[in-house]
Amino acid sequence: MIAVVAGLAVGSVAVCAADQALFLIRDVPAKGEGKTDAAAERSAAIAIAAAALQQLMRRLTARSDHLYLPQVSANRAHEMIKGVEVVRAKRSNTEKGRSFDGALSFLFDTGKVGAFLEASGIGWSARRSGPVLVLPIWSREGQLTLWDGLNPWRDTWEARNGEPGLVVVILPDGGFQDLQAINAVQAARRDLEALAAIAKSYEAQQVLVAVARRDDNEQVSVAAWLFGVRNGIAEQLDPVVHSGDEALARSAASLVSQLTERWKSQAIFPAGPSRTTDVTARFEGIEAWTRILEALDATPAVTDYGVIRFSADDAVLSLIHKGASKDLPALLHAFGLNLAGAEGNWVLRTIPKLKSEQE
Repeated sequence: MIAVVAGLAVGSVAVCAADQALFLIRDVPAKGEGKTDAAAERSAAIAIAAAALQQLMRRLTARSDHLYLPQVSANRAHEMIKGVEVVRAKRSNTEKGRSFDGALSFLFDTGKVGAFLEASGIGWSARRSGPVLVLPIWSREGQLTLWDGLNPWRDTWEARNGEPGLVVVILPDGGFQDLQAINAVQAARRDLEALAAIAKSYEAQQVLVAVARRDDNEQVSVAAWLFGVRNGIAEQLDPVVHSGDEALARSAASLVSQLTERWKSQAIFPAGPSRTTDVTARFEGIEAWTRILEALDATPAVTDYGVIRFSADDAVLSLIHKGASKDLPALLHAFGLNLAGAEGNWVLRTIPKLKSEQE
């Protein structure tokens, strides 16, 4: 069970909620000494609490803010800990009594960490993205492999056991339904209909198409595109190049890092009061109206909204949001909505579905 942390007692960390998992820092190496085993564990936990908190703050904040993260004392970090768990331990006798040499996992208090970051003027978010479905394509001698045959790139993604992050990455299982939905050539050409079909099977709103190849010098290069189901657009990510024995694993980590920073740019906003912007939503039928509401629910910038007036083909909405009204078009576009006009005359529509892209 999670221990009472006033004395930093060490116990079992039970994490159930997905958002709480974001505040769990696992397997941190730790050493300490004390008169008893419990005292040695407590000493080890206090010694590395600040480092664990720094790791958490980097997870929740934009990379551009990492240089400005405040340094935290051991005692201040201790105050934000909710529970500690021993992952592994080697205990020995010492002149002081007992020593602890092992690893600990820390569960931090969501509210306390958030309040600390806000007081420090650092924007943060614990809102996780919807699932991103990864299609790892291996290119070898002109042949593209997604489902069948040797695919070390897919094996790399299956073996990933990364820390919980703001972006949720999933892999298709490669069953018969997947093979019917899309093949390697369709994925590499960013066939939007095929991408949308497999995304629907996994209730994903984004698909990452990542084509990896290894050259004669054992250097791995990856070209990747992120397809948005809501807006129907495939955007190219920065190319990834790595070499060495861990090139594939580092390439996968680099792509996840890019996805995470993209999501943070949509989910993290400076501290400050919310704003209200009235918009006129235009739609044809209940399905289009439902799509608008689902997209608003998914947009991190929009914290709430109300319907002022509703008719068969339009509605006036009051959006409560972070950031300025002028920033809303770009923020909403990523979630399949087109906002056009100006202050006092904003018109909101769903983005039409685009045709498949062929190279």
